This record gives sequence, structure tokens and C-alpha cells, in this order.
Amino acid sequence: MRLSTFNSVSLLIKKMSTLERALELLEFKSLEDVTANQLKNSFKRIALTAHPDKGGDYVFFDEILSAYIHLSKVIKRLSGLSRIDMFSII
Repeated sequence: MRLSTFNSVSLLIKKMSTLERALELLEFKSLEDVTANQLKNSFKRIALTAHPDKGGDYVFFDEILSAYIHLSKVIKRLSGLSRIDMFSII
């Protein structure tokens, strides 16, 4: 295996683990369950209890915020595709 192929595979694995962690933090089972409105509502609901001003942990809130931003970008990238195409590439 060439080094560039190995780097591509390891990058893909890292991205998938980031996606899986983001889905877990925002309480989604899979990317198929996520719409822009559901993502926003889930973030708001979790952020209300996780926010440091409400007695939550700074680190956990940052993780939730990062997960929201990551999934928002994924949803925006995939929104140009049809629903069938969107999930066949993941």
C-alpha cells in the first residue's frame, strides 16, 4: 500500500469517528435521522443543560458545539444531493 493511500484511509477513518462522535453527542442514531431542524432542536435542548452559565461543564459544552458545527457542515454539503444519493455515499 502506498503511503498516500494509507494517509487517505486513515483520514477517512478519523472523519468517520468524528462523525460518529458528533451523532452520539447530539443523540442521533445515524446520519439518516438528521435534518437541519432536528439538529438545531437537539443542540438547543442539550445546550440548555450543558451550558456553563446553567451549571454545565465548559469542556462538554465545547464538544457539543463542535459536534453541532461539524454536523451542520455535513448536512449543508449533502443538501444538494437527493435523499437517495445522500446516504449511498456514506
